[in-house]
This record gives sequence, structure tokens and C-alpha cells, in this order.
Amino acid sequence: MINIDEYKPTIKTVTLEGYQIVKGQLFSRQLEPYMTIWQNCVSFNLPCYTALNKCEFITVYVNKDEHRIMITPSMSKDSDSVRWVKNPEAPKSDHIECTHFARQLFEDWNLDKDCRYKAKGRLVQCEKKVMLLFDFTDSEAWNGKNMVKENV
Repeated sequence: MINIDEYKPTIKTVTLEGYQIVKGQLFSRQLEPYMTIWQNCVSFNLPCYTALNKCEFITVYVNKDEHRIMITPSMSKDSDSVRWVKNPEAPKSDHIECTHFARQLFEDWNLDKDCRYKAKGRLVQCEKKVMLLFDFTDSEAWNGKNMVKENV
């Protein structure tokens, strides 16, 4: 820890006059879990994989009324499990093809078909299971590299 008293003689005092706070969204958020929905697929970034203890399979839950998606680790033998990591030895974010599911979300949630939607995940506990919850009422809409809307 820095002892400020040691540096007092060399630290110049300044003011914040003329400065503006830079929005956090302008910085890379590679360390935070995010889910992205396209019209034909979904993806989860690596922090999602890490947050769920590097599991190879997940179960996906959707609440169409609240515009939320939750995921939890699952066993490969579970009939509803989804393999979200192709190579656990070298994990990377991959698109998971799910055209019917994704299109249904776009229709039910009145999403713009020209955009993709990103929602931040947060760890929650439900029925004694750790899950990642993605709230798409508080998502970002992107068209190419441009953010179109915040908090859709």
C-alpha cells in the first residue's frame, strides 16, 4: 500500500475543473460476464465460463415475461443440456446456433432484427444452485460496431 505521507513533498495538488467523467461503457468489459443474442444464435464470453466453474454443459432457462435468461451448469447426460464450450482445454467464446429459440426471443421481446443484444450477467442462487442471470430489460443494442440503444 502506498504511504501518501512519503510522497507529499513531490505530489502537486490539482483540481478537477474542466474534467469530465468518462462513461464506463466506453472501456472494454472483457472481465465481466456477458450474453449476446443474435437472430440465429447466442454467445457467452469467457467470464461466463469462469463464473460457472468452467463447466462444459449448461441448462438455459428463459422468462419471456421478464426478458431474462438464466444459465446453470449441467451434466452432459441431461436431455436439456447445451454444450457451450467446444474445447475445455482451450476455451473461447463461440456462437451457439439456436435459430428457432433466438428468433422466438426477437419476436416475443420485440427486438430489432438488424441488431444484436448484449446483457451483463450476475451470479444468483436459485434452488441451491449457482446461476448466471442476464436481464435483457437492461441490455445494449448493437448494429455492427455501433451501440444503437442502452437499456433496451
